[in-house]
Amino acid sequence: MSRPVKVYIETSSQIGRIKSGAYVYLLEYILKNGEPYTKDGKASVPDTTKDRLTLMAMTEALARITSKDTPVVFIPSDKGIVHIINNGWHVRWKENGWKGSNNGTVKNADLWERFMELSEGRDITLAEEFNSYGKIMRKEVKEIQNADD
Repeated sequence: MSRPVKVYIETSSQIGRIKSGAYVYLLEYILKNGEPYTKDGKASVPDTTKDRLTLMAMTEALARITSKDTPVVFIPSDKGIVHIINNGWHVRWKENGWKGSNNGTVKNADLWERFMELSEGRDITLAEEFNSYGKIMRKEVKEIQNADD
């Protein structure tokens, strides 16, 4: 089994409100010599929410991991996304034609569908572990947002 890629994700802090935001993700792979190898991605996004930013970062990062045999561990700052995926809500939403429990359309269905396409056949877990890059990543998210203001 190959070594997992950890994907750390930090987003703007707005919760549920639609406004401009930013995300930063960091892919970390531990080389055979024990050293970490990292790649990052980031974006500024107008008129968005924290969940949407997290899903955008997850799908972009997942698209960059070319081997489907490589396990992926997501460590997002948005714990709501962890809860949704770990409870399989996204699977039920898709089965219900992207309708939620109140029969309303699921928010971010386009990104949920893309995430599910990219994650098919992969070993993916979501963890609520400490983000050792968190401080640096939060600073970078603020810098991206400030550049857009």
